[in-house]
Amino acid sequence: MSGTTQMAEIKTVVLVHGGFADGSCYAKVIPLLTARGLKAIAVQNPLSSLADDVKVVKSFQNPRGRTC
Repeated sequence: MSGTTQMAEIKTVVLVHGGFADGSCYAKVIPLLTARGLKAIAVQNPLSSLADDVKVVKSFQNPRGRTC
């Protein structure tokens, strides 16, 4: 599959930060992805527990009311 074909199939890029960071670390990346025609979302993990972080990330996999 060519890079062009793969890009056409991608609708939304979900960016997930790790510990000691937050979603703002993607402030410079999101405009670059948007300029290439992709929708980019930075997940804001609560960092209260792994289970809570997983729950938030999973909510972006099958969004309700979101246009992903």
